[in-house]
Amino acid sequence: MTNYFATEMLGCQYKTIIAYIASWQMLITWYQLSPTGPHRTASSRKR
Repeated sequence: MTNYFATEMLGCQYKTIIAYIASWQMLITWYQLSPTGPHRTASSRKR
């Protein structure tokens, strides 16, 4: 019972971390694709 509970908790945490990373990646891509995004000028300046 405790082992199953621990596995369930770990699986839930794993899903949360995956969702968190996915949302961050989406945010970063949205920033890069956005013409008025702050990253657009910074990246063009570096290159």
